Amino acid sequence: MHYVHHMQSLSIHHAIEALLTYITTRLVVGEEYDWADSAIVALVWMMTLSGPSSPPTIHDHTSCRFDQIQSAGRINMAPNAAQSVFVLLWKRAEDSFNQDAKQDAVEWCRAAQHGLFSSGVQVENACIVERKVIQCYLELSDLDAASKAWDAMSVAGKQHFISRYLYYCLTLRTGDDANVRSALSSLATAHDDRNRILFVAVTETLQHGTNTQAAQLLQRILDKYRENLPSEVDAYALLRFTARLLILALSETNDIHEELHLRLGGVFKFASTLSQNTSAGKVLPFPECRWFQKMAYNCAVQNHKTWPARCIIDLLQYSCELALPSEIQASLRLEQLKHQFDAMALQAVLYVGQARSSSTSWTIEDIPKTSYLSKSPPSQGDIKKLLYRNGFDRFLKMQLKMQELPRGEAGTAEDTMRKVISIAPLAFEALLFMTATDPAASHHDLSLPSLLDQIIELQPPRNTYSCMADMILSAACPCSVADAEGTAVAAVPLPTSRVTQLLIKLIEGISNQPDYDISQASRWIRCVVQVVVDRHGDEVRIPGTEEETGLTTVHAVVEQALSLARSVVPPCSSTSQHKRATVQAPPGRQAYPTEELEWLATTLFNLSIDLYVSTADAEGDDGNVDLEGKHESARGQHAGDDDDDGEYFVDYKRPRFWARKAVEVADLLSGHDGQPNGDGGMLSRLLRERCQSIGWDV
Repeated sequence: MHYVHHMQSLSIHHAIEALLTYITTRLVVGEEYDWADSAIVALVWMMTLSGPSSPPTIHDHTSCRFDQIQSAGRINMAPNAAQSVFVLLWKRAEDSFNQDAKQDAVEWCRAAQHGLFSSGVQVENACIVERKVIQCYLELSDLDAASKAWDAMSVAGKQHFISRYLYYCLTLRTGDDANVRSALSSLATAHDDRNRILFVAVTETLQHGTNTQAAQLLQRILDKYRENLPSEVDAYALLRFTARLLILALSETNDIHEELHLRLGGVFKFASTLSQNTSAGKVLPFPECRWFQKMAYNCAVQNHKTWPARCIIDLLQYSCELALPSEIQASLRLEQLKHQFDAMALQAVLYVGQARSSSTSWTIEDIPKTSYLSKSPPSQGDIKKLLYRNGFDRFLKMQLKMQELPRGEAGTAEDTMRKVISIAPLAFEALLFMTATDPAASHHDLSLPSLLDQIIELQPPRNTYSCMADMILSAACPCSVADAEGTAVAAVPLPTSRVTQLLIKLIEGISNQPDYDISQASRWIRCVVQVVVDRHGDEVRIPGTEEETGLTTVHAVVEQALSLARSVVPPCSSTSQHKRATVQAPPGRQAYPTEELEWLATTLFNLSIDLYVSTADAEGDDGNVDLEGKHESARGQHAGDDDDDGEYFVDYKRPRFWARKAVEVADLLSGHDGQPNGDGGMLSRLLRERCQSIGWDV
């Protein structure tokens, strides 16, 4: 050994060869194992000092010599000696890695893994060497070698959090998204000493992964730490970063990525939760809240055509829930109020749109997360009603927000009023649906007539009245409501009294429009009459009180038509025993449309025939003829006056009453009473002849 040390100063390579020969020919053969182990330690020490210049040389310099020792008869070193050799080799591997000689480091690690030292290497230390090999291959971009090294790693080694991190890095580089997800799931469940491994993985993901993968990782961090993020981590900065990455990832694909949408909503929900957490004297970061509020709103508005409506609704909701400090400038408070108002308006539109397109096959996965309480999710059959209810609620909240507007903001008030008017028909549709599907339930404090009164007070344009009239007429039909898939949803038609009540309110409201004329009035009158007549002719008979109410309303609007046709003198009204309908004619003289008078006369006559047929077998069918005649005679003598219906008893179910009204309307077409383009009395003569054939004197 003294000779070897002397040769080392002259030529370390000759010293190594001399010592190797001494070990294999003398110490091992002579079974001097203690001396052999000490000599091996010295041999490895000299080998680490004489590092060769190329990796293949390192392999020959180390592993091949260790194979010679084993071949000589020393299979395993004693544990202590083996541990010493392992430390020397590991130290040299670390030095090579730090000197950017990654392939050299791999060979030194391979030498440390040699079976000659297996008895003295602890499992933890062996795993460290395995991880270093994978790390070196990743640095060298040798993914195949890194994958083989991972496959060869022990089960215990793969469970370590650093091993999981390295495997995650490997999957990022290979580009297999399924493996990336699996590796991320494994990494997220690992617990290192300071719980920082996920933060370390962020940089790696940004460098080698996609925006989607980076966003998924950041979301995992948020899911893992919730509101207990490390003190040195800025929660809002992390949320901003995650939101930006998710938005970028969504912009990179034209497909609907359900998971990314849900994660983006989760980020803004997390931000909303943090903004509302003012415990422990935390100061609310106003700029951060404003950023998330605007980002959520802008993201929803810019993508409302391409993203699922439920995701847009959730984003708008979270933007409204972000809590701002109570003490802020008046201008900022007004801006916040306008923001919430606009978000609610968009939500109302989207909710009604969702309700229209919903079907009985929808589940809670198909509707916004913010539309229901997580503790009491709706049943599958109540989803459409829930969506309509949420849309209606947004309309009510918009009205409340209008009351919060400060005085002196005329421009803002006018703008908000226009938005409320535009949403009003949707709110009416929502309440109409809820009433039709469950008329016995009390959904809201507002009834349909009350809501209609509120809408009329807003002075909406004419097309709003037409839209609501269409909805009322549709709700009056005794049919089921079909969903998006054509499946029937049970719906109860509105009673005739309610339909006519709503239509008359619409007539009263639209009569105040500046461009309202007799032509429009005639069409509204036709609408009311047609509804009652259609319901009267339904196969399913309506209750007697409903029929009486409907015919009373027809009488009222017919009187209005007669008044308008005879003399255009506003206002003109007629009051029945049960209803009052008002139709105001505009200034100037305008003839009542001839085709409308013809339609009204023939419709009333057909109504009288229907009543006659239905009561033909009843006893005393003509019992009230004289009484009706008295009423009609008085009506004819005072055509231009308002009659007090209380003075005469009129049985609206008597067919002869409506026949006389039909003739009275037809008489206006004879060219008298200022009605141009008449028919010369042709229709009135025809109706009288028909009445005489039945035995009616009209």
